[in-house]
Amino acid sequence: MKKIVALHNDRPTRPDDGAVVFQDHDAFLLPLHEEGHWLYSYVCAQWNVDPDTIGRGPAPRDVAEAAENLRACAPRITQPPYSAGIFCDPYGPQGEPLITSVADEGRIVYAGAGSGFGYRLAPAIARKAAEILSQE
Repeated sequence: MKKIVALHNDRPTRPDDGAVVFQDHDAFLLPLHEEGHWLYSYVCAQWNVDPDTIGRGPAPRDVAEAAENLRACAPRITQPPYSAGIFCDPYGPQGEPLITSVADEGRIVYAGAGSGFGYRLAPAIARKAAEILSQE
């Protein structure tokens, strides 16, 4: 499992705000319009994390590292208040995403195991999931 750290920045979003990808930092900002704030996530370098310990929440060093990374990408929005979340991103047996039907009818598809790169691979993952669903 790969550790995923996300900051929720309370800076309000506007209806025309879209996602911003920071290729040089392997990071992105995503406006969460319904919640009224921004989500920032970056590729965390920690692999092989235990999902049972991740549930305890982010450590202060996780939040500090995420805030430092955000400052490098978007210094104007790094001011608190923000909250943080921590998750696990599973990876497939060969490091590739898993996209497969999980029901006999083909109406339920698992699309995951992004190996920490799901945001970059999301368009291809979605396309493959749609292909599976259209084969009913």
